[in-house]
Amino acid sequence: MIMNCLRACSKSIPDIAGEAAYGMTHSESAEGSTAKYIVCVPVAPLLICPPVFIARKFEASEYAVFKIKFEFLDSGEFWRILHSKWLPESGYALKDKQVCEGRPDFTKYADIEVYGKEFSDGIMYIYAPIVKK
Repeated sequence: MIMNCLRACSKSIPDIAGEAAYGMTHSESAEGSTAKYIVCVPVAPLLICPPVFIARKFEASEYAVFKIKFEFLDSGEFWRILHSKWLPESGYALKDKQVCEGRPDFTKYADIEVYGKEFSDGIMYIYAPIVKK
């Protein structure tokens, strides 16, 4: 779906910087209790983005990068393992992410899904915003 969206939009977006598409989950509310998911492409410079699209910059963060198969993300298994195994054993925590009522809330630091050239083989990357504990 994301690659189809990229192909359809690429004729409408000038100055796409690169060949990857991104899925980003973040919150725009102060309490972080609701999330937005956006499909996007990088453009350079950001000011050239047509008015029908949303241009967005995110604050800088350190990220843990994971190379995975799309099916692993789609099944929900990636996030379960990240929270139950990788984070507790790594010495890192998700940056500014709070857990409320047993589920993680979203923050201004985007979780980024990268759909690049390898996606035709089902390979993608997840960037999770982290901070040292």
